[in-house]
Amino acid sequence: MINGEPHTLPESDFTVVGASFAGSLLASKLARHGSVLLVDRRQPGTRLKCAGGIRAQEFESLEVDIPHAKTSTIILASRNWTTRVKYPYVVTDRRELDAAVLAKAVAAGAVFRKAEYLSHSPDRNSADFRCDGETQEHRYRKLILAKGYIFRPGVKFYDTSYVEIVETESRYGDALYFRFHDERMGYSWIFPLPGGRINIGTGSLRGSSVSPADFKRFKEQEKVDGPVICRGGGIIPLVPVKSVMNGNVFLFGDSAGMVYPPNGEGLRHITHMSGKWADCIAHGKNLNVRWLASRTFAMFDSGSIAMKILAFMERRLGIMLYPQLCRLATKLLAILRG
Repeated sequence: MINGEPHTLPESDFTVVGASFAGSLLASKLARHGSVLLVDRRQPGTRLKCAGGIRAQEFESLEVDIPHAKTSTIILASRNWTTRVKYPYVVTDRRELDAAVLAKAVAAGAVFRKAEYLSHSPDRNSADFRCDGETQEHRYRKLILAKGYIFRPGVKFYDTSYVEIVETESRYGDALYFRFHDERMGYSWIFPLPGGRINIGTGSLRGSSVSPADFKRFKEQEKVDGPVICRGGGIIPLVPVKSVMNGNVFLFGDSAGMVYPPNGEGLRHITHMSGKWADCIAHGKNLNVRWLASRTFAMFDSGSIAMKILAFMERRLGIMLYPQLCRLATKLLAILRG
């Protein structure tokens, strides 16, 4: 979905790097305030990144018309217990969600270009992109990096995941199923998808790589042997970035650490914060102050600290408390929801 001349990077009020869910959603809202250039090195909607789950309230606010599975039950399971909680959620094929949000951004007026971001120079307000094998300099007014997880020196606390979409029915009906790992911080999941498919995956919550052997064993235990439609995964942050604005350069989405560390949930919070980001960027407000003062940042930061403590206890003391605390939190959530 490239609109206009595909080999040029036009001038714009806002240049957004990364056109998957976070970048395209922000671009759709920035388009109300000026011209938007949306850049990504690959066509959004061609890569499977995550489980594709988002709270029903936030999904409805997106106003996108794509196939999705509705669920009202979350199942948490460990070796010795199983807990169910009622919670309205929606599951999408993440590829379809990314493509739909990009289409929404383009319909709002954003210009999409397929190019690879290389670097930027804040002193000159310029960024270098590789387009069709050639490097182009682009002078930006405001640059937003929403291109996924950014590795930072000294920060080794992140979540790695592997995910597949498989042609089969879920053993758990329309419920979201999570099973906690017995020997390390992390979990595997099975989510229902429309059309007789499931999203199945596994994640490690302490900065180590996922185990292919563990994933294979999980599939065998759950008797998932249907055709694999696609494979994917990635890295998501478990530490929120404190400085998300430096002059005319901004961070958003996974680039800003916009993920709740205990469960790796990001789409919901990105949706929730996109309006605040667009307003601050468009009107020159201090985004750092508003981000650090927000309930969302406080929740992410406290969650990150808690996860680091749990990881330390697991590695150094051999004490695994993550599943039990998640079970307790889920029960409290059920009580608060009535």
